[in-house]
Amino acid sequence: MNRLVLITLMIGFTAIVSGQETAMQYFAHLPDVPATICSIDDTARVRFEDNIDDVTDVLNPDIDARVDAAEEFVKQHRADAEATAMKNAGFESIDVQKMKNMDTKHMSEAQKKAMIDQLMQQNMNMTYDEAMNLKSKSKDTAYIKGWSKAYSTERMADADPQKLQADALRNKAMFDLLQKQKDLTDKMRAGWDKFYQLFDTLAKEADTARADLDRRLKPLYAELDSGDISGDRREAIEDQIDQQNMAYCMVFNPRYCQIVFEYKKHLFDVLLKAEYDTLENIQNEILNHQLGVENPTYKPALYALQAVNGYASLLGSVFKYSAGTHKRIRIAGSE
Repeated sequence: MNRLVLITLMIGFTAIVSGQETAMQYFAHLPDVPATICSIDDTARVRFEDNIDDVTDVLNPDIDARVDAAEEFVKQHRADAEATAMKNAGFESIDVQKMKNMDTKHMSEAQKKAMIDQLMQQNMNMTYDEAMNLKSKSKDTAYIKGWSKAYSTERMADADPQKLQADALRNKAMFDLLQKQKDLTDKMRAGWDKFYQLFDTLAKEADTARADLDRRLKPLYAELDSGDISGDRREAIEDQIDQQNMAYCMVFNPRYCQIVFEYKKHLFDVLLKAEYDTLENIQNEILNHQLGVENPTYKPALYALQAVNGYASLLGSVFKYSAGTHKRIRIAGSE
């Protein structure tokens, strides 16, 4: 028994015992790629597709609920995010509750202006009216240049060295998180790109072969549609069409299924290494920095669940190149 099968069985048993579903457990419930795609009978195909549906019917609502919860948390803390952004920009005297009041339109325009004026005086040594005056002179390049130089000199003189150091550390922490996110994303994308290239190359070959096959089958279909043929001739033509469709399937569908199988092994390793959870944790840390508040219910799972859902969709496409083989299989099964 190979490593993938053994671990998958153990994970499936854990799911039964615990009653909880992780990405790896959903993955373990998905069926294997059928060994005989081009000659599978109706019963086996329906059973295979129903097995996938049994998993995705639970997986999709699970994903949707997690996405909704995450979006709702961000929505509820939008004012926190705005206040954090302003504090990071140098507005130290931000009152989060007042920000929320502004956000929910509980303040009059005059109150909002007064609050902004207070914040600007406390943090920028500038009144709201002075800012509006500066805006009106935005096209006066010489004035703006002179004001900027004077303002920068004043702000640097008033700067707190400890605050500057804290800002630098905060900016470095965010930079490091973004770099980790990019590095891991690039690594994971490189793994997936290999399979995308294989699928794309196969699709181009198969499409060319299908177009050539359809040209060769066109006169046979025309003869069938004419209606002016004997029963024996019709049966012979249908057999010829079925044989050529089956030959096409046998060339391309096993290759497609092999890529899907290799993709499955790759996804298994990525899930086993928890790379999706690592990426999601990094993204969550970035979000915490942006919101200035942590989600107390956060647990990594969404990215991995979405990856398994993507694989389930891919698994459902394994009959991609079996078109035209169905009738022949049905007739053979009835004999």
